[in-house]
Amino acid sequence: MEENQGLENQCSSVSKKTGKRCRHKAMRGSDKCAQHGGMAAGGKRLIDRITARRDDPALMELKSGIATLRTLMDEHLSRLDAIHAGEIDSYNGALDIHGKRLQSLSGELFAAIDKVGRIEERQRRLMTGEEVAALVAELRERVIEAMETMDAGASPAEMAGRLAIAFDSVSLAGRGEDGKED
Repeated sequence: MEENQGLENQCSSVSKKTGKRCRHKAMRGSDKCAQHGGMAAGGKRLIDRITARRDDPALMELKSGIATLRTLMDEHLSRLDAIHAGEIDSYNGALDIHGKRLQSLSGELFAAIDKVGRIEERQRRLMTGEEVAALVAELRERVIEAMETMDAGASPAEMAGRLAIAFDSVSLAGRGEDGKED
């Protein structure tokens, strides 16, 4: 029991090389030191920012505007339909009035739909918070492993070479047009 005294504030990571527990102090709110991921709370903030972009009020407002434009177009079309085909002069007059407005509304509608499509496409290509966290965790592990296997007196060039080897096989998963990983 006395062995564990003072370990509650110690990093819980274990060295792959020596098998011993890390001697650094754990970060507040974590069981890891800064080197082993105790400062990873920043990832949660990133997740919050990504979620906020996906629930962007401006995008929701744009979608609401599209619905409004569609409703206005439907209203103008229904007014045209209400005029009986036998009243050709009235129909031509109504077509002149409503046709110009319909043309304007349809231009606005297509532009808004195009903009929403571009925004949603960009969102599909973004990495999710979980994907970013997994990538950061993998990078962290590779750096730690490369540093633990390095000699104590290694030169900066040797360190850089070791890290380059560790990162040779890191790949970022691409996102296709469907938003899923390639």
